[in-house]
Amino acid sequence: MQPATPSPMTALRQALVMPLRGTLDKFSGGVFQGEDCQPDSLLWRGRKPKLYGLPAPPEAVREAWGTGEGRAVRLKNSYLFGGYLFRHYGHFLIETLSRLYALKQCAHVPIMFSSTHQDIVPWQWDVFKLLGLRNPILMLTRPAVADQLMLAAPGFALPDSVTPEQIEALGALPAPPLTDKKIWLSRSSNLGGGLLNERELESRLQAMGWEIVHPQFLSIRKQVALIASSARVAGLDGSAFHTALLAREIRGRLTIFCLRSAGAHVYIRIARMKGFAQDEISLAGKVTFLAGQGAERFYRLDDLEVVLEALRGD
Repeated sequence: MQPATPSPMTALRQALVMPLRGTLDKFSGGVFQGEDCQPDSLLWRGRKPKLYGLPAPPEAVREAWGTGEGRAVRLKNSYLFGGYLFRHYGHFLIETLSRLYALKQCAHVPIMFSSTHQDIVPWQWDVFKLLGLRNPILMLTRPAVADQLMLAAPGFALPDSVTPEQIEALGALPAPPLTDKKIWLSRSSNLGGGLLNERELESRLQAMGWEIVHPQFLSIRKQVALIASSARVAGLDGSAFHTALLAREIRGRLTIFCLRSAGAHVYIRIARMKGFAQDEISLAGKVTFLAGQGAERFYRLDDLEVVLEALRGD
């Protein structure tokens, strides 16, 4: 079943941690005692809970416990299980950091992340530092057995299962004073889906006094400050809006235009839990699908006035 509230941290002796294998959308991993996978180490997504982070195959687990080439490395001392380290910004904030509420309780214990990568990219280090996470970090790319492993349930599961403790842990940065800025979080420089006529829309928005912001070119701290302090923040649904999680409070109003009919759940939940004003406007039936799959779909907005009218007068 999907974790609804965090369970207390569990101390596991001689715990086997299997590395992440697969893709962001479907992968295997998990923490095992013997051949028994610990449910709190898995990843659930969906309004009808669906297991995306599957337990590692039994044959791989047996091989890791064995003495052959695929055997696990042995790690002395204690570790925290951090979960699965993704490089996708939104999934990093929500899923990689889903145990942050627990990790913050153990300031100096090394954190073990299961990953397909051996390094952490600069913007991820920035997020760790902004959240006050200074623990040593181990990137696990092969099976390992820890003398002691501290395991907590995730405090956030997509699309909308999140606990107050996790919201508080993520909201570390104080908000600057409210400004009169109106900013549009642009995806027009992003090759990963969106509106092909967004630049045309942005030209119209600039004429209405809106500032066009490309979040990926700003530091994480600057993104948080802009979103937290601007009177109005709008844009197409996407990971840029998850940056609101990192602010202690949001002073203005957010407006999210959702390209997919079922895309608003996570944004609604975040706004309600943090207590800020937000509108979600569906563009379903008002855009023409052009190409792509999943989150990398490209559309054309049939009538720019659908967005302009919703923001006019702000």
